[in-house]
Amino acid sequence: MNIDDAVAYFDNQPVSDAYTGVFLFNCQPDLFNGTTTDTETGWRRSFSATVVVAPSRGCIEFGSKYYLMGRVIEDFFQGNAVRSSAVVHPSDGLFSLGSAAEVISAAGTRSMHAAYSIRKESKEGSESSQSFNTVSIFVSGTEIVTRDQLLIGPNGVYYRVQNFIPTTGGYKVLVCSELGAASLQSVTYLASGAYDPVADAKGEAAPILTSGVVERYQTNYRYISQANAKYVNGDKVLTVLKSIIIAPNPGESFLIDGATFLIIEAQDDGAECWEIHMRSS
Repeated sequence: MNIDDAVAYFDNQPVSDAYTGVFLFNCQPDLFNGTTTDTETGWRRSFSATVVVAPSRGCIEFGSKYYLMGRVIEDFFQGNAVRSSAVVHPSDGLFSLGSAAEVISAAGTRSMHAAYSIRKESKEGSESSQSFNTVSIFVSGTEIVTRDQLLIGPNGVYYRVQNFIPTTGGYKVLVCSELGAASLQSVTYLASGAYDPVADAKGEAAPILTSGVVERYQTNYRYISQANAKYVNGDKVLTVLKSIIIAPNPGESFLIDGATFLIIEAQDDGAECWEIHMRSS
């Protein structure tokens, strides 16, 4: 038996691309590789194979399970690469990723395999006594992600991407604020009407029913200048499409889940949305 036959003898587990289902190569799975570490998690597997074909988006399937594939490391014999190994991280399912506009309009979001890991629990001391999570969400190192994008998990929980960090294992870790499962809500915009010179007052404009992302102020605020209004306990940020809410003005209001919130100020998110600083009336 030559060396090529020997090193390939136990490669009998078919590996497919998780997104396309196309067969990639045969491998030998291992339960755990203690020599390869990852700073964020201990839940992982590894595999080795004589030939490794990179999946299109860094995620593979074998044994009816989906795994994010990390960095591939080659093993050599007499100067030739004869075998490769890689750490794989089990996927927690398909997450949806997109900008605020894509999430609100339900168009343009991208599905991708990812894995959830708790990073820390924080106490919302200035607004309530509730706790909220800052989490690490593992994705393939090939995925393109930017700050402030929104993620929706398989269980319907929303997350806002605050940062992303490449790991030594070849993954990308998204540091996210957990927003909760009711972040995307129906809201009613109560605008000021046109000025009536006869009555010397503004009339009432027709209410506008739309959708928006509601979150605690701390997860999505920007002080562009010293003139920006500062935070007060209970303040929220509402993100809505500029194509629906044309020109929100301070003093106007939104009706959200039966409560009225006054507009303090509205900032352009640099794309297709307003980020509106609101305060309970």
